[in-house]
Amino acid sequence: MGHIFISFADEDREFAEILTHQLKNSGLLVWEDYSMHQSQTNWYLAIEQVIRNASAIIIVMSPVAKRSESVTYEWIVALGAEVPIILAQWKEVSLHPRLASLPCFNLTHTSPSWDVLPATVHQMVEISEPHLVPAPLGTPTYIKEAMKALDSANPDDCEGAVDNLAQSDHPHLNVMIMQPVAGLYRH
Repeated sequence: MGHIFISFADEDREFAEILTHQLKNSGLLVWEDYSMHQSQTNWYLAIEQVIRNASAIIIVMSPVAKRSESVTYEWIVALGAEVPIILAQWKEVSLHPRLASLPCFNLTHTSPSWDVLPATVHQMVEISEPHLVPAPLGTPTYIKEAMKALDSANPDDCEGAVDNLAQSDHPHLNVMIMQPVAGLYRH
């Protein structure tokens, strides 16, 4: 299982830290390198890569987060990368129509119940984990699909994926997949 990325506005950092603590206590790996900042050159490229390699993203929703360009950018990247998204609403806010259809946990109470959210994250990740090998930025869709097929319980899907990947000339493919996986199919 990969890491969980938590997207939040700077003003919501305290709640994000509580959420991180709760998720880590449930055995989840949470990405915590909050040193990246928009003032850094190309920060968005680094964040994109972290999000694309995440098992899931949790959006801490509040009125400030709804107005945050960074939070909006992060959930749009997650949607495009097909990373599962869960909302953790800790202050009352109307949701963007695209977010309204996603799983949302209302944690606006003074003593929210933390039992259900981590269990749901575990369940979502197990169901929708796209692949075990992170795909670098710019990896073509056909390679990502073959990588997903490597996780299939059907041996024919796995062998087909290996065949497809072996025929590809993507420059990073040998390092990403073929060296570790090829040994599995040698007799």
